[in-house]
Amino acid sequence: MGFCYRAFIAGVAGGLNAHFTFFLSPREYGFDFAVDILTFAILGGTGTFWGPLLGSTILTILPEMIRFMGPYRLALNGVILLLVVLYLPMES
Repeated sequence: MGFCYRAFIAGVAGGLNAHFTFFLSPREYGFDFAVDILTFAILGGTGTFWGPLLGSTILTILPEMIRFMGPYRLALNGVILLLVVLYLPMES
């Protein structure tokens, strides 16, 4: 049953993304995008629905604040991911 809920949410997200970009291609979802999504979910926490939304909001605003770093944004996402995994307590 949980798989069905998650598949539904993923389908809605894909539909909203296609509506927003007016284009859908497998090349849009490369490694960079997968790392971004993973970082969103882990930073906000996966225990609630609102956690990944908070994580995505923070990591969407953050690049605008550190625009001067340019191509090192993915490295910063990796550092944030490592810090969150190391220092935030585990959810139970």
